[in-house]
Amino acid sequence: MALVVKARHSGGTSAPLGLRLRRMLSAHEIATLLLLLNASVDVMAATPDVMALREAGLVQLVASEQGEARFALTAEGSAVLRVLGAG
Repeated sequence: MALVVKARHSGGTSAPLGLRLRRMLSAHEIATLLLLLNASVDVMAATPDVMALREAGLVQLVASEQGEARFALTAEGSAVLRVLGAG
């Protein structure tokens, strides 16, 4: 199964409609989204898959209650999981 997402600029804003990049999520990226559904990931434990998901706008950096930076799903990342029946 192929899942196509529209990439975002590093600033977090979507590109104009005609300039959006499209790519498929890898199985590892989908698995990473599933892991992030239930728990955020420490910045130091970030994998290339987490970084690719961040570039696609599906994952973001958030501050934990202890003030540590962690990766968590964005609304778009949650929407992808809902489409897959997992969110």
